[in-house]
Amino acid sequence: MDGTLVDSLDSFVYSAEKALREFGITHIKRETLRKLIINPFDKIIKTLLPEFSSEHDRIVQRYVQIYNSEGYKLTKPKDRALEVLEQLKRQNVKIAIVTSRILLESSVVPVLQNCKLLDIVDVVVTASQVPRPKPEPFQHELAVKRLGVPKERTIAIGDSPEDIIGAKAAGLKVAAYVNGFHTKQELEVHKPDYFLERLPEILRIVLDKSW
Repeated sequence: MDGTLVDSLDSFVYSAEKALREFGITHIKRETLRKLIINPFDKIIKTLLPEFSSEHDRIVQRYVQIYNSEGYKLTKPKDRALEVLEQLKRQNVKIAIVTSRILLESSVVPVLQNCKLLDIVDVVVTASQVPRPKPEPFQHELAVKRLGVPKERTIAIGDSPEDIIGAKAAGLKVAAYVNGFHTKQELEVHKPDYFLERLPEILRIVLDKSW
């Protein structure tokens, strides 16, 4: 979801900066947060602020509160994401969203609603619904089961190594989206079946009856 269908970078950074300011922490540069924010926020705090160890839990809790109440509203659909999903639906393609958000799992539905994506998708699979999230295969396996489609006719789209590893472990074909949080060089070592520079490129792949 994050980095593939929605651009959540600004929402994460906004929530992190506001939480840190409330605790009097102003020396961490925005650019540093932008580079690190793809990692879980609790791990970022432990790495950047070891001297605030007694406040770690409170800072993380405040970050989650800020994100869930206001930060998530800064999340926007990726370029042409809505158009692509609508075209797939018109072709009777079933769509699942698989997200491994943990700290911010409760905001998944509000984010999708805010981005006008929720009504288009058939299934949403979150981390708490399986024994272990991506890169384990459980989330993708559950998505395929709930969609009621054969895995041989299912393709996963993701922008992270965890997306690719999890989908391949579940026996799915994978399209790596290279304009998300990770570069093509970071993704190609995991050998996805396809690379996407732009989301509309998935239409040709999905609607191709030969695979």
